[in-house]
Amino acid sequence: MFVIARRLVPDTNRDDVYIVSGYTSSKNPAINSMQSFLQHSHVMAGWVWRVLALVMLPVSVALAADSIDLSLEQARTLVQQGQFAEALPLLRALPLDGSDQYDILFLIGLASMELAVRTSDTTGRRDDLLEQAIFAFRAMLIDQPGLVRVRLELARSYFLKGDDDRAKEHFERVLADKELPRAVALNVLGFLKQIQSRRRWSVYRGFSLAPDSNINAASNEETVYLYGLPFRRDAEFLARSGTGVSLWGGGEYQHPINSQWRVRVGADLFLQEYSGSRFDQSIVSMHVGPRWLINGATEASLLAVARQRWVGTDPYSDDLGMRFEIQHRLSRNWLAKGRSSWYRRHYKQSDFLNGTLLDFTGNVSWLATSNLRVDAKLGYTRNRPGLEMQQSDTPWGALGASVALPRGYTVGGEFAFYRARHKADWSTLTQGDRIRRDQTEIWRLSLQNRSWTLWGMSPKLILAREGRNSNAQTYDYQRERVELQFVEQF
Repeated sequence: MFVIARRLVPDTNRDDVYIVSGYTSSKNPAINSMQSFLQHSHVMAGWVWRVLALVMLPVSVALAADSIDLSLEQARTLVQQGQFAEALPLLRALPLDGSDQYDILFLIGLASMELAVRTSDTTGRRDDLLEQAIFAFRAMLIDQPGLVRVRLELARSYFLKGDDDRAKEHFERVLADKELPRAVALNVLGFLKQIQSRRRWSVYRGFSLAPDSNINAASNEETVYLYGLPFRRDAEFLARSGTGVSLWGGGEYQHPINSQWRVRVGADLFLQEYSGSRFDQSIVSMHVGPRWLINGATEASLLAVARQRWVGTDPYSDDLGMRFEIQHRLSRNWLAKGRSSWYRRHYKQSDFLNGTLLDFTGNVSWLATSNLRVDAKLGYTRNRPGLEMQQSDTPWGALGASVALPRGYTVGGEFAFYRARHKADWSTLTQGDRIRRDQTEIWRLSLQNRSWTLWGMSPKLILAREGRNSNAQTYDYQRERVELQFVEQF
């Protein structure tokens, strides 16, 4: 194509040329014939290049794949030879969007972790390498939670980083694998014993947003019958809905006395806020006492506990007492825990409710596989306030399970029941039955995504339905709750 003129309007001085949108044309047949030939030649050349590109594309893709395979094989050889520093640059340059992504991630994690072992603690590079290893192993487990070898290496990475809570969680899940070689199982038990012995600091935290259909757990019965006469309840005492924001957290330090004894000192905090202040509550507790490491599978603690509770902005009650804790590893995939506590409770504005509270709880956990965990709990609570009508005995139990699925999801469910029996004469409200009996049932379903994190926490959606049936008037209630929690990521 010839550019005869650069003007955007016809040339009025020549009758053989005019310009349209940057193309030139001529009234001369010879010139037009030349232009047509050149234009068609240009189009044909374009098509030739397109055909050649399509023909060469598989060749270039094959060459690129061969190059990736070669680099991956070189990196694998370097890792096997212990040349981790030389392998990492090769591995980081490889794309993670192909069929070899798990091989690449595993080698990155392994090389980073092993190189961290050889790196001095005085430099920040060691922590950076461990973070890279954790990122690589976690990325694999998010998609494939059943990869036991990967979970083992993730547990080791957390152990080397000093994150004992997460390391312990993953080591215990590794032990649940039925095909785990005995030598590896013994090594894992050795790591768990070291964690038990060296633990100093532990911290936990979380927060949630929870729409609730019955924040005061109240009955919606509007009429109550006393001695055969109907009385209308004030609306203030009926069920009220609302959306609450909860925050919780705590920490503990364990000071070593010798190889078997520690002194535990810790504090816990719970805050719950609703619109307005009437149903807000805050709880602060502190504990201190000895911890006895009986052996690698068993430990026990005896703690003095002080607890303060506020409702709204006013102090409500305080507890002072003792708590005994024990835990024992029954086998590779069975764990047992027990706890008993006794408190003397004092109410700030209701002295007639002052009394004692006794509680027992037992928990057995079965790790059926590295992905599936089942928990069973049994408990008993004995409440003895000064007012006899509020004295009660409540046995209870709960059964729950959780399973880790591909794509980062964890699904769980739990059912809990409580059977309260009150001691005093409640015949005024029970229509002739002297003893008041309450039956409470709670169903929970949860969905968590391990691949999403915010400040080291993952979102967990909980759907809960709670109901109480009582033979006493105004003590039945129903409650539905949707809670979005952000909990510690393991």
